[in-house]
Amino acid sequence: MSFKKKRSLLVLSLIAISSFSGVGCSEFINGKKAEPEVLEFSEKRFACLQKLPEQLKKFSVGEASEQEIRGGYDCLREALKYFNKRTFGSIEGAYTGEEMRNFFGKYFLKKNNVTSEFTAELMKIKQALLGGSDLSITKIEIHRLVEILGVLRDESVLLSPHMKILLSQAQQQKAGWPAISAAVEQLRKSFQKLLSQTDLAKSRYSFADLKKALKGFSEFARGKEPFAPYDNSVQWMVLLEPVKTILMGEKAHFQDEEQWRKSLDSLVDLYELVLKYRESVQELKIQNPDNLDQIGRLLDQGLKLIQNSHQMKTKGFIPFEDLDHLLASLPAEWRGAVRVESLQKAYRIFLMRILDPDRKND
Repeated sequence: MSFKKKRSLLVLSLIAISSFSGVGCSEFINGKKAEPEVLEFSEKRFACLQKLPEQLKKFSVGEASEQEIRGGYDCLREALKYFNKRTFGSIEGAYTGEEMRNFFGKYFLKKNNVTSEFTAELMKIKQALLGGSDLSITKIEIHRLVEILGVLRDESVLLSPHMKILLSQAQQQKAGWPAISAAVEQLRKSFQKLLSQTDLAKSRYSFADLKKALKGFSEFARGKEPFAPYDNSVQWMVLLEPVKTILMGEKAHFQDEEQWRKSLDSLVDLYELVLKYRESVQELKIQNPDNLDQIGRLLDQGLKLIQNSHQMKTKGFIPFEDLDHLLASLPAEWRGAVRVESLQKAYRIFLMRILDPDRKND
């Protein structure tokens, strides 16, 4: 091909590209390149995000006002909407968890940034609530997350007056059983509302994941300071899994949202028992009929909890192995000088005698 033909072909190509490019290309050729939109990541615009760790801490101990709770959630929602609209990740239409962490750490959460480990747990929670992958979050999922945060905001306002009781910060004042029941009932309603707004019933989120997430949340909220709600609950964490196994089974599989609702109710009922035990029975000396009545009511509530549990409904029995695991998990200070083996043998003998058909009048 001659030089003149090559030059003519090049000119025709440029004309064709210019025609298909429209105004944008025309402006560039004429020296009018459009300026990129400036993102207003100023300290003033999203300074409220810097207050989130402290607001979370205040909420956890029941000291956050309604204005602070709503302000914190709305600040996070606006930041997510702004981020979602004005930025793009390395994945088309989505962001990796590390991209989200780096972005918010760079611009907003400079003092209490989310760790890589906690980011991984947050992505698992995202997957449980919204579906999709635990490695990335799409723009559509961020939009849904903003909506769910609105629901969480409203439920957090309703839960706020009960947080001292729910996280055992009111032990000095002895809240009383009616106050405990009211707090637990609001917790139940909030959990059920969250279940209806998310994909949690379809997820495979595990109890081990929850423990890691709670630990990460504690580290994020407290920074370098002790975080009383989490620190107070550590001693109970070792018992939650074996108790969960008794109620739900070792490999519980919930087939529909209704089973999830009932199982959530069982866990909330269990938490109510724990709170009432800590309030009234843990150091109780049976000195009058009222003391005995409290113990009787707790035992009755506990038996109903087991009777209505997922494992009892699906299997019809509670395996001895699950009960053995619970007793083996009891802290040494709770057992005193009694050996685990002795406890395991004692409850078996007790159950066998209770179930003996010849003992009709006991």
